[in-house]
Amino acid sequence: MAYFHVGDDWGTIRCVCTADLTDVVSAIIKYFDPDNKLGQWIASVKNPATDGHIDYVIQNSTDLYKAGNWRIWPVVTDSGGKETAGDRAIMMVYEQGQPSASTG
Repeated sequence: MAYFHVGDDWGTIRCVCTADLTDVVSAIIKYFDPDNKLGQWIASVKNPATDGHIDYVIQNSTDLYKAGNWRIWPVVTDSGGKETAGDRAIMMVYEQGQPSASTG
């Protein structure tokens, strides 16, 4: 499990889907931030698509702007236009300088 801090400008947010994503033409990771603001990141299907992973590579220090629990979930669209949303997960974002579960 990865741990993120407010202002991180590196790393990858991954959603693991339970399906073959070979036919997917677009992928996003939607989120509610700790203040319940809805947003999304444009993701990509990780090769091999049969593994069912979509990734968002953090682009800049404003992507993770608030400490707390972020609710994230994958949404993919196949070549026929069918949109499918995956299960929601909780991603914890810590304040800089605060310990994460991996560092105590």
